[in-house]
Amino acid sequence: MIPIVLFVGKSGAGKTTLVEKVIAELVRRGRRVAAIKHAAHSVDLDHPGKDSTRFSAAGAAAVAIVGKDQIGFYRRTPEEWSPETLRDRLFEEVDVIVGEGFKEARLPKVAVVREAAGLEEGLDRAGLLAIATDTGVAPDLKVPRYALEDISGLADLVEAQIQTQAGKREVTLYVNGRRVVIKPFIKDFFLNTICAMVDSLKDTEDARRIVIAIDRARNREE
Repeated sequence: MIPIVLFVGKSGAGKTTLVEKVIAELVRRGRRVAAIKHAAHSVDLDHPGKDSTRFSAAGAAAVAIVGKDQIGFYRRTPEEWSPETLRDRLFEEVDVIVGEGFKEARLPKVAVVREAAGLEEGLDRAGLLAIATDTGVAPDLKVPRYALEDISGLADLVEAQIQTQAGKREVTLYVNGRRVVIKPFIKDFFLNTICAMVDSLKDTEDARRIVIAIDRARNREE
């Protein structure tokens, strides 16, 4: 499964700059990186009057903009997507997802702390890997500390998460757009059965990620 590492902290702590530098260092090392960011406000991905915005305003649930070497996509969602949902439904063929925000997610995270800002309130400390800081605050947090300038060290921390996930098998199930919790024995059944079936097919060498979408026909009486 693609690992996710989040950088969380108060506004003005320098999260965006730090994430930008860590991504650049990982890419320099040859890693394929995706990025996600949590916004406290509504997201405006296009300018009023553009075709995609007009489609969305007309009521389209999802809009894709396809160019020669890029695809832009946005959609309406009934609820805010978690980092895991973003990973499972939108990202593939990357080594790691580096995120900014999502302080309440129970995922590997680095707290970015400046002396002037302090530790972010409401931070879920589950999965806290380290603190990136310019001060010696939060002595109760028994995790490694990195200087804000130690981009190489922080990139090493992300690399360690990639290695931790390497070789692990995982399966996720979505039904009607919602993630379904799977019991361990069903998960093992899916993994063993589906992987064996795919391995028996042609042109499936080195299949690292398998996606199956099943559309069930509705009952005619509905």
